[in-house]
Amino acid sequence: MDQVGWNNIEPDKYYPHELQRKFYDELSKKVGPNVLVEIGKNLAMNLPLPPVITTFQQQIETLHVGFHMNFKNGPENAYRSTKINENTYKVEVNFDQPTHLNLGLLKGFAQRFDSPAIIEIVDPANGGTFLIQL
Repeated sequence: MDQVGWNNIEPDKYYPHELQRKFYDELSKKVGPNVLVEIGKNLAMNLPLPPVITTFQQQIETLHVGFHMNFKNGPENAYRSTKINENTYKVEVNFDQPTHLNLGLLKGFAQRFDSPAIIEIVDPANGGTFLIQL
């Protein structure tokens, strides 16, 4: 963490996205992208969500709301969810965040809501595009 300028983390302090991105990139280089999936899962299990969100399907449909609840100064259209059919969603991330971190977030939300969803990366560019089968 010293390589990205984080020698003493303060839990309530705001850290710019550029530092976070640099940290995730360094971490991925050193130990591989699977650690980012695990971090994403852990984040999803612990992020505060609106109390009206009670299913994974609702969470997919409101990803942008949770993003803005938990992320300062992020783009308005960071997450876009499209329902393809009753059991399939496409999630597009338009935010400079590692694809494997987003994959972990989606898998973590599925786990949080006890959903056996299958989540795959369709396109890794720009944070990723994902296909979710419920």
